[in-house]
Amino acid sequence: MAEEKTIYALATPPGKSAIAVIRVSGSKTIPLLKKIFRPQKEYQKLPARKIIKGEIIDFENQELIDEVTLAVYYSPNSYTGEDMAEIFCHGGFYLPQRICEVLKKGGAFLAEPGEFTKRRFLNGKIDLVQAEALLSLISAQTEKQAKMALSQLKGETSLIIKNFSEELKELLVLTEYLIEFADEEESEKLGRDIKEKIISLKERMEKIFRKTNFQKEIFEGIRTVILGRANVGKSSLFNQLIGKERAIVTEIPGTTRDVIEAMIDIDGFPFILCDTAGIDFTKTLIDELSVKKTKEYLEKANLILLIFDISEPPQEIDYDLLSITKEKERIIILNKKDLVHKFPLDFFKKEPYLIISAKYGEGIEELIKKLKEYVKNYYSDTDTFLFLPRQIDCLERSLETFKRTIDIPYWEGVAEELKTALNYLKELLGETTTEEILDRIFSQFCVGK
Repeated sequence: MAEEKTIYALATPPGKSAIAVIRVSGSKTIPLLKKIFRPQKEYQKLPARKIIKGEIIDFENQELIDEVTLAVYYSPNSYTGEDMAEIFCHGGFYLPQRICEVLKKGGAFLAEPGEFTKRRFLNGKIDLVQAEALLSLISAQTEKQAKMALSQLKGETSLIIKNFSEELKELLVLTEYLIEFADEEESEKLGRDIKEKIISLKERMEKIFRKTNFQKEIFEGIRTVILGRANVGKSSLFNQLIGKERAIVTEIPGTTRDVIEAMIDIDGFPFILCDTAGIDFTKTLIDELSVKKTKEYLEKANLILLIFDISEPPQEIDYDLLSITKEKERIIILNKKDLVHKFPLDFFKKEPYLIISAKYGEGIEELIKKLKEYVKNYYSDTDTFLFLPRQIDCLERSLETFKRTIDIPYWEGVAEELKTALNYLKELLGETTTEEILDRIFSQFCVGK
């Protein structure tokens, strides 16, 4: 169970607003309310899960502070699993702060960031994956991000891991039985069955793991780098895609000296567009630094929009760009279709390309269609589960450990690796997570959540 102290926090941002919400949770919540809350109607017991009217007073001098409404939730049927209340007072700076002062005088402690959700986890209301989903939901900027966070909050991600855990437990039981009790004839058949089950589970875990990385990209944003030599129209394309002029567009080569970022929402999928400096390997220090920055972004990119100038013959740098991006996911774009074409279309061999005019917006809809197709190659509406970096790390370590069991020749070693793989999944769900990790996770929440 969570520690005994009763906590409070303002759950809405301070400032001018119609209403502010103050949360209270802990074993002293009800006695504290009886000291500071004067209900409009007399109650033998404050009713649960109903909005009631009343006044907040300073219990030391009976001074009226504010007219409020109050909702009370009794343990274990509350957000935290403890006795809990939410005070709905008038907004602004003074009144919410004044009520918080009275709560403190009454013996409550200011909550730490994420402490309400941490108590919810510690009291067994949710697992750690669901707790982290709340943070993801708050951070969501697009429809797909929100849906994935909600599915995690509902327990869909947890269910996948729990099913893997149950199968690992079953394999461990069979392996330990084989070691202790199976005779020679039985052990041969049982050993084959165990290996078959291990291979089957491994394949299913690998399938999920492959999808987790792209799910992570969807939630964090698909990093889409616009790449090309100077003055091919990268900034014009950037501005067309975001729908406004964020990058300076001129006829002078090399206008963009730093990387400019913007997030766009395409059918609920977040694409982080990165307008980079033109790679021309010039001699000035600032250009060298720009090229270095572009290369750093290139390494981290999920997708490359590789642009060439159709109005000029290929230059040496064009060959280099085609080569250095060949192992990356990319969409090849020929820009300046409104000018005379001097670029040979067989330059890309059989690789598809788009011809556009970033200046006039021609071909942009076709490019957006390509971006949608890119997502559909990796994402299905049935794959709404979400894994965050900590969870992916636990899943990867479990999978790597589990895969080792296939080649271990003695069953005692298989049993040990199965135990280790199972422990990583328990860590993922928060069943064996250290206090340090919990503190790090919940410190990312705001106070009051």
